[in-house]
Amino acid sequence: MTQISDSSPAKWPLALLFDLDLTLIRSRHFWRASEQALLKHLGLDPQMDVHHCYNGMHAIDAGKAMHELLKPDVSVDECVRVFRESLIEQFQTQPIQAMPGAVALVQRYAGILPMAIASGSPAQGIHAAAKSLGIVEHLDVAISGEAVTHGKPAPDVFLEAARLLGMNPKDCVVFEDSVTGATAAVRAGIPCIVAPDEPIEHFGELPVHFVASLDAVDDALLAKVYESSMK
Repeated sequence: MTQISDSSPAKWPLALLFDLDLTLIRSRHFWRASEQALLKHLGLDPQMDVHHCYNGMHAIDAGKAMHELLKPDVSVDECVRVFRESLIEQFQTQPIQAMPGAVALVQRYAGILPMAIASGSPAQGIHAAAKSLGIVEHLDVAISGEAVTHGKPAPDVFLEAARLLGMNPKDCVVFEDSVTGATAAVRAGIPCIVAPDEPIEHFGELPVHFVASLDAVDDALLAKVYESSMK
């Protein structure tokens, strides 16, 4: 088994929580294709950009947000259904590509630290991605934001992931890419490392730790992030 370096165990997180989309995998095109499927279903221009209204939300909340933005004649449930079904199809039928450093990071701490995916993607998408990346056996928990009361930026999905792992939230570290997800982690009281998919200035004063990619995460950074959260 791989061993953690000589940092004191007392300064180490006890579990790692990962967002999925744009943190572990490149999936923007999945969500974009699903936007277009919904726009076509509504008889609207599929080239419209509506991503800004739901960035970081789970699929159900995303469908609701687009319904609110577009105000179509169909019901909100219809918008959610079309968008979500298309998204699941994308995950299940299209190639899935890992973000830089993602698989290596999960493999590095496999068997050392419990790990969870806590994502806005539907459960079917999470499992399809984890299987495609070959990391299913390394995950102790995989939970969709759809399974909790409030999606990101509420802290619910990270708190539930920590609970399912049997961990105090403050003893975990979250990996995220978006302002919405980072806000959820901070609200949950969990230290957060961000490989940003948005301009850093969008994160404002959120107390998170930025890296260029997950390739930059090592033992020293994990110890630093966890230790700093205890001050």
